[in-house]
Amino acid sequence: MINYDEPECCRICGYLGEREAWVGDLCPCCGVQHGDEDVRIHSLKAYRRRWIANGSPWFKPEARPGGWNLEEQMKAIPALYRIE
Repeated sequence: MINYDEPECCRICGYLGEREAWVGDLCPCCGVQHGDEDVRIHSLKAYRRRWIANGSPWFKPEARPGGWNLEEQMKAIPALYRIE
């Protein structure tokens, strides 16, 4: 299970942007519903694989910053939640 005492960061995509950009509990970048689809490590890694395989589309495209770089953003994901 995820330790929610860790710094706030999307465990799927590494999003660290403004909390106001979120759509309820949905990450504006990958669209994961926090507290549901990211609770178990196996399921969050499967979600990430599907999201990347589909081209890493932004759930809320207007929140995507100019010059966005997926590899840089994903560096924010705690090591435990990265794909091996």
